[in-house]
Amino acid sequence: MVGMVDTTKPQVTEDACLYCRVSKADKRQKRSVPQQEAEGRAVARHNDWHLPDSAVFVETKAISASRFTNAPRPKYDETIAYLKTNRPKVLILWEVSRYNRKLGGGVTLLDLCRDLGIKIHVVSLHRTFDPSVQHEREALVHEFLAAERESEQISLRTKRDAFHSAEAGKPNGLTPYGYVREYSSTRELLRQVPKPEQSEVVTEAYERFRMSENLSSIVKEFNSRQIPSPNGKAWTIVKLRKILTNPAYMGKRSHRGTLYKAVWPAIVTEEVWQDCNDKLTNPARRTNHQGTKARHLLTSLMPCSVCGGQSKAAINNGYRVYMCRDKHCASVPIEEANAYVEAQIRARLITVSLNPDSENSADREKALGQAATIQTRLDEIEEALADPNASAVAILTKTYDRLTKERDELLSQATNVRKSPIVGYLSSNPEKWDDLTLSQKREFIASGTLVDYIELVPHGKSFTRKPIEERVEIHWTETRLSADPHA
Repeated sequence: MVGMVDTTKPQVTEDACLYCRVSKADKRQKRSVPQQEAEGRAVARHNDWHLPDSAVFVETKAISASRFTNAPRPKYDETIAYLKTNRPKVLILWEVSRYNRKLGGGVTLLDLCRDLGIKIHVVSLHRTFDPSVQHEREALVHEFLAAERESEQISLRTKRDAFHSAEAGKPNGLTPYGYVREYSSTRELLRQVPKPEQSEVVTEAYERFRMSENLSSIVKEFNSRQIPSPNGKAWTIVKLRKILTNPAYMGKRSHRGTLYKAVWPAIVTEEVWQDCNDKLTNPARRTNHQGTKARHLLTSLMPCSVCGGQSKAAINNGYRVYMCRDKHCASVPIEEANAYVEAQIRARLITVSLNPDSENSADREKALGQAATIQTRLDEIEEALADPNASAVAILTKTYDRLTKERDELLSQATNVRKSPIVGYLSSNPEKWDDLTLSQKREFIASGTLVDYIELVPHGKSFTRKPIEERVEIHWTETRLSADPHA
């Protein structure tokens, strides 16, 4: 019938869309989003806006909307897609900061809503804005600008508080394994002190690694003793490495690449911590094979006198030999070479005086300082490259690679001027060579303190085999030694 209204379909005046987001700064996160959604739905009912459940987008994870993160916000993207596809009459927001704390992002939303004819209702302002109307658009731009300004102020306050906390050496973050925190009745942090049963494990790990024990063997032994790791599960190389590189154990607080004296007591000395980190940060260290143990004393420590290639262990005519790796210029039986080299080192250790004080502290500090400066620049480049809109990516990447190489060379220099703990041990105990492990003996030979280098020499074409001292030539580092142990 003409003039009759079809009552079989619901009558709606306007369709709406609702976006809610929990704020990282909201101390009431568990209630924040439900409140936003409840009030948004109430506004829709009050204004007779039809708000289907499919048009309600709730961001439940505390993901920042500021420029200080590029973390994705799934519901944010879904909201934009919904606006473009369904073109509702109004978008409901609790406040503009819940949608975006970047002026650019806010302006993009305004442009989209203006072009699609979508109004924006801000619940906290009790007002509906029309982006196509200039003065209302300007009012929303002002709100987005205020949200961005607040975000910047929050960031500055957070950074300032973090810096002052670090400068004062106060604990932060999770309690490090090996320590326990004590609190007052009002939950105020009083102090952080070593936890005996764990701090003993930390000390043992540092000392064993410092004396050249392999990471994997320490992990294996800890697990065999059923020592709980920091998370209560089995130990892994990654977990052990985190402990060995954490400056908290030498009583230092780290903040943005700078170390500050901490208020808590150290578990290991700075020298022990630095010795371990020199090993772990040395660019020459093959971290991808850190669990592999050397099986022979002179592998890769005895270059060929003809081609300069390093030696390898091999089987030659049924005999185990060290052989020139590249061109097979020379070979020598492994057991014979090992026995000769060890006998020579053993005898020389008790007739010369090692100089364990060859460390040049000034050069080391200079190299470490330069490396720290470069690392700061690398951090800045990493931050710039993380921006999807970064320009000159190719130039930044090339600069990053160059600076990384320079930093590694400086760290290597700093490591090389620091004495090996094995050198210090043998300088006081020259008769203890046979007590060292294979890896410790290899480290001492490679340190250049006593042995400059060892050469593998071809035995010639004669049927008469040359004596071992002519096939394995040891070049001693005389400049670091004294013929008189008391000189």
